[in-house]
Amino acid sequence: MPKKPITGKRRHRKQRGCTPEEREFILPERGQDFAVVTEVHANCRFSVSCLHHILPTLAILRGKMRKRLWVAVGDIVLVALRDFQPEKCDILLLYNAQERDRILGVAAPS
Repeated sequence: MPKKPITGKRRHRKQRGCTPEEREFILPERGQDFAVVTEVHANCRFSVSCLHHILPTLAILRGKMRKRLWVAVGDIVLVALRDFQPEKCDILLLYNAQERDRILGVAAPS
């Protein structure tokens, strides 16, 4: 029996030649912070707890990531804090499992 051809999502991943494990590790810059998703709201909005901020903030998934990335409760994300709206921030990046372990090693106090 012939082998099943690679189609759809798997085919596109193979064409790009990029897997999530090959991505470089990105640390937060000035105005950015690690956050943990605590609650999911409608319309690509989430409640997050930032690592260095006490108050929970409303995080909004940026337009390029909508319908391409699914965020769940407990995921660690990189957020950009807003200067003009301190209660809101934007989700820039979702970290995968390997990067989460590395972040927890970086964020743990020594």
